[in-house]
Amino acid sequence: PALYAAAIETILGKPVSRFEYRFPTDRGKNEIIAYPAFELDAARTVIDEMLQQVRDGSFIPTTDSGDCKYCDYAVICRVTKDKHDRVKDSPRAEWAKEHATTLEVYRIMRGHRGIASVVDGAADGAADGAAGGAATVGATGSDAVTAEGAE
Repeated sequence: PALYAAAIETILGKPVSRFEYRFPTDRGKNEIIAYPAFELDAARTVIDEMLQQVRDGSFIPTTDSGDCKYCDYAVICRVTKDKHDRVKDSPRAEWAKEHATTLEVYRIMRGHRGIASVVDGAADGAADGAAGGAATVGATGSDAVTAEGAE
């Protein structure tokens, strides 16, 4: 959602106050999942920091080997899968999980996610802030982006 909101802000030249995924089908039960501006801003901070790591040449592996199932770069990390396409082994993710509590870059990312410890998986805290802005962005379950309330 944060990337879509940033794109809309760039195109419309107005801040986005709220982003919504809308599921207007029987299956989706007309559910709306909303993200207020403060959540979008927090996500942008994380995205900016991750992109800076890439610019610095630091490609940090996940600590969850389950993430490797959908990664386009699993081969580089020597990920192996079973015959049902489930991750069997991810050496880089295992290394990251083992060392994450001692490396600064993981501490920063865990802090953004409110995770006290990668080892025990304890999580705490929620984002705080106030929403504000001029445009509400919505997306259907198929990720089509529309702007509402923008002039």
